[in-house]
Amino acid sequence: MQAVLENYQTKNKRLHVFDLTATKKYFRAQKNNILKSNFLNKRPFVAALEKELFSLKFPATLPKGMIHEDLGRRHVLWQKDRIDAIIDFDRSYFGYLLFDLGQAGRAWGFKNNWHSFDRVGLARLLRGYQTERKLTKLEKELLPDAIKFAILERALSFCTRYLNFSKDPKDQAFAWNSVFKQLPLIDKNRGFIIETLK
Repeated sequence: MQAVLENYQTKNKRLHVFDLTATKKYFRAQKNNILKSNFLNKRPFVAALEKELFSLKFPATLPKGMIHEDLGRRHVLWQKDRIDAIIDFDRSYFGYLLFDLGQAGRAWGFKNNWHSFDRVGLARLLRGYQTERKLTKLEKELLPDAIKFAILERALSFCTRYLNFSKDPKDQAFAWNSVFKQLPLIDKNRGFIIETLK
């Protein structure tokens, strides 16, 4: 999909995208609401999310195209051992192709209900991806950060979904675990992720 869509840009514009700039802006807008809420352990959550989110940088020179933005497991349909379809393009926009791989890495890089890092699953994803589209040197270096960004964006999303809509403790737990369990596993496996791409 990305090999076909690289550099393609629709004439239609989204009012909202889910890139780093928009996510930082959304965090700033929600920070006080979170701190005033009943979100468990909100202060360390906000501090950690802010520190990690604002440490990330993605150069404008990264390859772009139309991205799905939510390439999680539930949006990829399989027929035996082959991908049959990709569904649910409601978050699609023109952005860094690496962000799609980051979201896919977030989905296939963890197992046991997101609690442990799945080296086998992530390695398969990355090897398969590169048979269709080779990553640039810069993309390879930044892939761990792209996965971290995917985790942070979803943590913020699930936190605000919990506060504003669902009140579901599972959403709160997912947000918390994303920041305090998943992110450290990406840092711990940074070398493995980059080495897998060689």
